[in-house]
Amino acid sequence: MILGVYLSPYFLNIENSRFLIHDNLDSNIVWYKNLANSGQIFNHKGGIIENSHLGFPRDLYPSDLNLNSLLFWTFPAINAYCILLILMHILAFLGMFLLCKDFLIENHKSICIIIALFFSLIPFWPSGALTVAGQPILIWSLFNLGTKKKTTISWTIIFFFPFCSSLFSGNLFFIIISFLIFIIYCIKKTKIDWQVFLAFFIFTLLSIIIEHRIFEQFLFSELKMQRSFSNNYLINFNGLVGISFNQFIKGQYHFFGRTWPLLPLFIIINFIHIKSKNIRLKLITIVFLIFTLSILSTSKDFSFLNKKIPFFQTFNPRFISLNPVLWYIAFALSFHNFHNRKIHIKIVSYVILLIVLIAPFFNLFKNDFQGSDYLENSFYNTYVNTENESHQSFNKYYMAQDFNAVKEIIDNSSIICCVGIPPEISQFNDFKTFGGYHPLYSQKHCNLFNDIFNNFDESCNVRLYVKQKNINKNTNFKKLLSLNVNYIISDQPIANRNIKFKFKTENVWLFDILNSN
Repeated sequence: MILGVYLSPYFLNIENSRFLIHDNLDSNIVWYKNLANSGQIFNHKGGIIENSHLGFPRDLYPSDLNLNSLLFWTFPAINAYCILLILMHILAFLGMFLLCKDFLIENHKSICIIIALFFSLIPFWPSGALTVAGQPILIWSLFNLGTKKKTTISWTIIFFFPFCSSLFSGNLFFIIISFLIFIIYCIKKTKIDWQVFLAFFIFTLLSIIIEHRIFEQFLFSELKMQRSFSNNYLINFNGLVGISFNQFIKGQYHFFGRTWPLLPLFIIINFIHIKSKNIRLKLITIVFLIFTLSILSTSKDFSFLNKKIPFFQTFNPRFISLNPVLWYIAFALSFHNFHNRKIHIKIVSYVILLIVLIAPFFNLFKNDFQGSDYLENSFYNTYVNTENESHQSFNKYYMAQDFNAVKEIIDNSSIICCVGIPPEISQFNDFKTFGGYHPLYSQKHCNLFNDIFNNFDESCNVRLYVKQKNINKNTNFKKLLSLNVNYIISDQPIANRNIKFKFKTENVWLFDILNSN
């Protein structure tokens, strides 16, 4: 019931529900829509997606064997998105409930329901699908195989999980850490559990098959990741420790558990009163592991390693993707013999639990280790704070009314240059754009952008956006025309002798690019 209320924006009046913009409406949703409408989704021999960057390799878009891609291919974008979010939160609840009931807190079903509910209210990053939300059910399946219980459903989950999650956002790091734990377990038991070993092998093999395009790009092409072009944010040892500690307690918005400060406080208060040495050791080990994973994730920016190991200039070790589920496992273990606690400990614990329950609905404790607030919380931003600029409805963000009017003036097969407007908004409305937002693109895109806009003083980043200041006397309009970019769409008027006003809606201005031979 409570989870249903929290998820209500995803099934009630969804056209007016407000969703996260950052790394969501402004990017991932559009990428999936571009792919779904391109006719290239099942192309395993190259192909070009024409909407972005004057044409972008199909291999750099998500796999056709991924749940997200198939949902957007099957349903309209807004419906696919809402179905995805509902599935994520429901499976998060189910997985954490089963993990608690069968392995963490046996014979205390009510406590398992509470922990599962809290975990299911985490603001999971939408494009991650089950990468984080599904980790409890994945761990439950591995535990089942290890104990020879419920093997049929467990093998089914192991098989299908890679199709519903992301290898590079989390699964790769889950495999590495959980396999290391498995090796330590086997050494301790002096026996290898071949069924669990086979599960790791199948899981890894399927993940590689699903993401084969990315592996081919890295191994057999000259593709450069944008992040390898510059390293302006390297840190020293003090920075490594400080940032890692902040990540340890607060998390990062893509892998945010809303753990700080309540879960650590609850764990500390109850840890003192846990008499079982085994449980206390497990809690200490898990907390130490979380901190270690935070260090590993931050190490890519550690100047010593970054300069000595070039691999870190292009690879983001997202080990912190495991932190949310580890915090909640520690949270569950801290309930050990909770019924025997003294009354004042129970009262304090109940108060903490109540605040944990309320926090998602009022978006409390929302900032990650960087102070960022890029959390998907449609309930809060649809019903409580409708003025928050971090969220917007599909129609308003993608300017549906404005672009429907533009389509009456120019053909949507035209290539346009967006100024002051994210190109993905135009792409969502089926236009092709000059620039765009993507974490992967070749150096030539950066060079072309800088050449046209005389932008050599600035390094490229993932967002190749044209700003008002880029449209000036030094802009190479002739080069734009040679690339069949004939129009500029702007969020405000532009005065330049190389362009001509053509049309205006409430929010956008349309200009012709003049051929000034």
